[in-house]
Amino acid sequence: MRKVRGTNIRSPPEISTGSLIEISPDPVYVSKVCCQSKFVNIQIDQKRAQPQTPERSGRYPVTPWSEQRIYGSFVISSLLIALTLGFITGSGMIIAEWVGIDQGIWWITHAQAHGMAQICGLTGLFTIGVGFHVVPRFRNGTTWFPMPQRVVLIATVVSVILRFAGPSINRHPTTGMFAVISGVLLLIGALVFATTIFNTLRSRKTPRGAAERWIFMAVFWLVVSAVLHLRLTLW
Repeated sequence: MRKVRGTNIRSPPEISTGSLIEISPDPVYVSKVCCQSKFVNIQIDQKRAQPQTPERSGRYPVTPWSEQRIYGSFVISSLLIALTLGFITGSGMIIAEWVGIDQGIWWITHAQAHGMAQICGLTGLFTIGVGFHVVPRFRNGTTWFPMPQRVVLIATVVSVILRFAGPSINRHPTTGMFAVISGVLLLIGALVFATTIFNTLRSRKTPRGAAERWIFMAVFWLVVSAVLHLRLTLW
């Protein structure tokens, strides 16, 4: 009899290498082994009988646009613009006023560019990126992908940069051209975003909800603000 970690299990007799001996199986040992094998088989059968959980279950299945996490590029771009063209320049204007630096036309133009970078760069890009990801879920449908998202991201980022670069060289002849191009690109980005969102909400699979009123109003005022920005750059 051999003790195996607190349990008394009768081990089969050992066979010497020098001779062959006929050994009769130990009934206690055989019964224990059979019970253990039956228990393992029962556990395997129970696992096979359980329903297999899908990789992602629920109301919203995996789609190509949701797997890409398209809002990530918008969020990162908004934070980069906020940290460079937004917070730093805003702090610079406050410090310039505090130390008594002359506040001429440059201060006004930089204040305008700073506001545009914060509104369209930080808040705008962040909201647009989240909107591209969330709005299709309101209707449990799909959306155009990936060309509209790329156009909106590139147009908005370049628009903010040009709008900020224009005041920095406000005595250069190309200042007005930079501002106009910035306004045109911002309007293009707003129109592409609005068209994509409206098409997504139109191809619905679920009943219309109250949240869509807020979405329509937000997109409407986005386009209006882009039109006003272009009008001011042309004025």
